[in-house]
Amino acid sequence: MRPSMVVAAVAVLVVVVSLPSAVSASCSTNSSSCKKCIDIVGKCAYCKNPADGTTYCASSCGSCSKSDCFIGQCAVNKKQLYYIVIPSVAGGVLLIVILVVWCCCRRSSKRRVARAERREEEGYQQRTRATAAKAQNRREGREERNAAIRAKYGLKQPLLDS
Repeated sequence: MRPSMVVAAVAVLVVVVSLPSAVSASCSTNSSSCKKCIDIVGKCAYCKNPADGTTYCASSCGSCSKSDCFIGQCAVNKKQLYYIVIPSVAGGVLLIVILVVWCCCRRSSKRRVARAERREEEGYQQRTRATAAKAQNRREGREERNAAIRAKYGLKQPLLDS
């Protein structure tokens, strides 16, 4: 590895390790309003009416109930957010599963149709070859009978064009 990549990796590691403490510190210093708490870093949670009667800004909603906790925005609390997010995620997963099953079934039916068409084409070719073979046998039999009749009556053999 090059030295610049090592330095970049160490810098990223230091930032990642120090980020939770920085978020926690900035969250605890700005507890005056929900808007200020949420706008700071975006990772803070504002607890409006906790069990002890005070409002505060923290990195998580530890002692606050779901209906009193606001994360990422001040309009919808954590409980209402769960009522929106969980059904949306479940609906999305269900839609993806339905699409995957539909695509697999469609691909399977296309293969089945292609296989049936291939069998039908092979059957048609076999019937064509069988019909041609029968016609050739009939032609040869007819030519033999005609040759026998010509030989019996002493007629000339026809000139073959081929």
